Amino acid sequence: MRSKRFERSAERPINKETFIQPWPEVGLATTFSPFDPKPGITIRDGAITEMDGVRCEDFDLVERFIARHALDTTVAPRAMATPSCDIARMIVDINVPRAAVLELAGGCSPAKMVEVINQMNVLEMMMGLAKMRTRRTPANQAHVTNRKEHPALLAADAAEAALRGFAEIETTAAVLFIVAAASIFAWVLTTTQVTEAIAAWVLSISDSPIVFLLLANVFLLFVGCFMETIAAITILVPVFMPIVAKLGIDPVHFGLVMILNLMIGLLTPPVGMVLFILQKVARTTFEVTVKAVLPWLGPLLVTLALITYWPALTLWLPDLLYAK
Repeated sequence: MRSKRFERSAERPINKETFIQPWPEVGLATTFSPFDPKPGITIRDGAITEMDGVRCEDFDLVERFIARHALDTTVAPRAMATPSCDIARMIVDINVPRAAVLELAGGCSPAKMVEVINQMNVLEMMMGLAKMRTRRTPANQAHVTNRKEHPALLAADAAEAALRGFAEIETTAAVLFIVAAASIFAWVLTTTQVTEAIAAWVLSISDSPIVFLLLANVFLLFVGCFMETIAAITILVPVFMPIVAKLGIDPVHFGLVMILNLMIGLLTPPVGMVLFILQKVARTTFEVTVKAVLPWLGPLLVTLALITYWPALTLWLPDLLYAK
């Protein structure tokens, strides 16, 4: 007798679409596709001139990077000559050190690596993953997935997850705190009608597009330092667009100006979310991260000025594609 729970589960549409026949002609083949390139590397004067049947002059961006920076040309002849099955056995063999496998893998072309993986079943792949992963210390994993919930609940969940010491969620938790705070700030601005007052104030100062763009840049740079990007766009676009239309500014042009301003805000303290992510990834202090990023703000501000007061720089492509 079959359980009703299993019957209901089997009737779900998602469980009726789990078996797909391989279709190598369109790339739907997990392993052993007849269209997989044959492994091969040609080295001349220490440089790779051909890889997996593709000549160096025909390399795309990824292949060029692999050939120039990823492959060890001193190990490649030995690695490519080693049978793929032997390399697969080395990956799962507990008596073969990780460093030995890593050295040999450094000389394998992409097609060679695919051929190696093709020799392994799922269990062997999991064993290889456990052996080859670069994590130095074990860590727990967790996820906070309450995207549709209230910002306060989102922040509370993130705080609890970070408090429990889930290493995989610490960066996410820090960012979620900022997003939640920014969402609350956005609600305050909307309910107090601050955005409407700002729009009226801007038009009362000047009706010149040049002056408006200058004020908009200053305001958006300030907002980007404190408010999350999505929240800023959601609140400010309805405020700015009537002014943009009245002053005859191209909306595509202003949209790019706005996005670049808010992007610079992501790198600007005190609430630049990218700074917090960089701090977590680099495992350094917030102050050191800010000092490292500050020199790059100069070129970004110069680019912002060019985009703001030279509309043709950003509009030539839309004008070309959508010319009437």
